[in-house]
This record gives sequence, structure tokens and C-alpha cells, in this order.
Amino acid sequence: MSKTFLVTGVSSGLGLAIARRALAAGHRVAGTVRTEQHAAAFESLDAERARAFLLDLTDEDRIEPTVRAAEAALVTVFA
Repeated sequence: MSKTFLVTGVSSGLGLAIARRALAAGHRVAGTVRTEQHAAAFESLDAERARAFLLDLTDEDRIEPTVRAAEAALVTVFA
């Protein structure tokens, strides 16, 4: 059974490693990135199962709205 993961910081480091592992296992991944470039690079890993959402975690006021937007999008995108 496929699962959906929300992973912060999928442009590099541990976040990217977790996202790659989940994608390789056949799961879907919604990942946060800071730039459009990183979003495009992440989504290119798997056009059907990787979705990027722009978020700078230092902007605390954007965290909740971005997570809510990701949840809403995932219902449609990954349904």
C-alpha cells in the first residue's frame, strides 16, 4: 500500500534522502523547498509522485497555511 509523506527541506540533506527513499519504495512525497529551482528539481525526481511546496521555515506565519495548502492539494493530486 502506497503512503503519502510530507517532508520538509527536500532540496538537500536528510530531507532529500528521506524523500528519495520514500519515492524509491513507491510512496508519494510532498516536500517543502525554498525556491522554484529546488521545486522543479525535486518534482523531476518523479513527475507523478513528487510534489513541491514553497516554504521558508523561518517564516513562521507561512508554515500553517502552506501545510494546509499541501494537504488540500494532496487530496486532489494524489487521490
